[in-house]
Amino acid sequence: NAPDVWPDKAVKGDFICYYEDIYVGYRYFATIPGKNDCVVYPFGFGLSYTDFKYDNLTSSREKLSLEELKSGEKITVSIDVSNIGNFDGKEIVQLYIRDKVASLLRPLRELKGYKKIFISQNNTKTVEFDLGYKDLGFYNEKGDFIVEKGDFEIFVGANCFADDKLTVSII
Repeated sequence: NAPDVWPDKAVKGDFICYYEDIYVGYRYFATIPGKNDCVVYPFGFGLSYTDFKYDNLTSSREKLSLEELKSGEKITVSIDVSNIGNFDGKEIVQLYIRDKVASLLRPLRELKGYKKIFISQNNTKTVEFDLGYKDLGFYNEKGDFIVEKGDFEIFVGANCFADDKLTVSII
């Protein structure tokens, strides 16, 4: 038998109740003001023997119509990644999106792409990601996959707390 829901208790007997809805794990801690110190390492964190710098985040388009998106048009996002450390190294470049206004509760950041690249010391590589209809959509309460008009924030960096961002509008 499934337990009753107790809003003031997380554990009863052998059951653990989760109340965060889509905000579990890292997503949950990101929603609590002042609690980000609880997470020692952000999602996607990795160690390296060298250091990387992210610059020049751009998108091929700032606005795209919903009809263009449905017909297969994509937005290309690019960023320059430089190895500024003392050694050659590999970096995993991660792209996250945030649907700023949606009809349903959406995650603060959703991982939509990543690329593992090798960069020699003192060199720079440009990394590109394509975002299309599948990347910007979600399933609504009826179970239909949809993309809604509105603004999307796009973050690119080394982990889920990436600072480099831009906004793209679906009109």
